Amino acid sequence: MASPVSSIIEDPTGKFFFSVMDEDATVTAVFEEFDLQGGGYTWEGIIEAMVDLHMPEARPELEIGAEADNAYVYSRRRELLETLAVLIGRACEDRALLLAAIEHAGEDLE
Repeated sequence: MASPVSSIIEDPTGKFFFSVMDEDATVTAVFEEFDLQGGGYTWEGIIEAMVDLHMPEARPELEIGAEADNAYVYSRRRELLETLAVLIGRACEDRALLLAAIEHAGEDLE
């Protein structure tokens, strides 16, 4: 399965970023199980939960946000984004990891 994370890009201000937009049928099925939209706001909540669970020390250095169809993460430290991108890819392949993030995100997850 291809990762839902785009390439990491440096913007004109010197920050790095990537976006997440997933169309994988397996992940979509999990989202449907939990009545989640599956767009950017769903991914924003999942990314925030994964950071809380697996990279809490990095949280102050990450800017996480969303639009209707994708989520995005910015940081001045490319290596943080690289680590997070791998974690997101693993969650798409490992149902237990994805479910843990959904559970941690709680009822506010869209």
